[in-house]
Amino acid sequence: HKDSMVRVCATCSLGVLGAVDQFDYLKELYSTKENIEKTMALKAIGDLSTPEAIEFIKSVKASSDYKDKMISEVVDLFI
Repeated sequence: HKDSMVRVCATCSLGVLGAVDQFDYLKELYSTKENIEKTMALKAIGDLSTPEAIEFIKSVKASSDYKDKMISEVVDLFI
């Protein structure tokens, strides 16, 4: 969608809905997007609450991305 707010809301809803089959897509968004879109992909991953999702969140905490305030706040919600 052209509207970034619509994209962000749709991304976030994947986690809330438990769309575990979209985990790879969410990881791709996290690695290719910036700012709020990246952050919401990470939040959606955390909301999935699968062992694989939690491991991904832990890997973000160990990365340089964790220095970003928004990223660290999302990571800290889950671990």
